[in-house]
Amino acid sequence: MYVQGFKQIPGVDFDLSYSPTISHGGFRLFIVLSVLTSPYNGAADAIAAYTQSDLPLDEQVWVRKPKKFRKYINGREMASLLGKSLYGLVQSGRNWWLKLYRTTHEDCVWVPLMILETDHLGHGGL
Repeated sequence: MYVQGFKQIPGVDFDLSYSPTISHGGFRLFIVLSVLTSPYNGAADAIAAYTQSDLPLDEQVWVRKPKKFRKYINGREMASLLGKSLYGLVQSGRNWWLKLYRTTHEDCVWVPLMILETDHLGHGGL
């Protein structure tokens, strides 16, 4: 299922759609590190990535169902409230990035880096 995001109006149907991308240099560094650290370099893909990301709590997206699935009550067509992003929404890329960012930052254990100073003879100390 997809939605017609080209009909969305900025400021009315969505506020933010920006999601960062990796730079060319960062991508090259990733490839070099991958080759140096792993004997197997396969492909990875997030299956149905956009549909795995939640919509922000302050954002409501209402959609019309395809003709085959539409329901009418008292002559009025019923709409559906989305709980997840769908392909075609302008903000879906950003929502996926936010999900990925939160997952990698909340579920990881970060260890503080200690910088050791050395004297001119190479002896370490704090």
